[in-house]
Amino acid sequence: MKIRKKEIVDHVGNLNVRLTEINKQLGTTEELFQPEIDKDCEYPENYFEIQDDDLEKFKKEKEAKKAKKGGKADKKDKKKKEEEEKEEEEENEEE
Repeated sequence: MKIRKKEIVDHVGNLNVRLTEINKQLGTTEELFQPEIDKDCEYPENYFEIQDDDLEKFKKEKEAKKAKKGGKADKKDKKKKEEEEKEEEEENEEE
């Protein structure tokens, strides 16, 4: 079915090209319907395929969210680092 649908969409596209040429010769402007295949609906099995672009987009969105939260996340990270440094210093002093 999907192959047949693709063939029909291509055929309609070719007919539209020809109709556009005819309309130019006649001096008529007309908007022609161009069918398209919605890949999300037609191929649901591809939903879980992940491309490199998708990963980059996700990383940027995640960074933007982190930047929105702003100082809260940074303060927590700084506190954790300070605590770890203090623990390391204490361990070094004990030795």
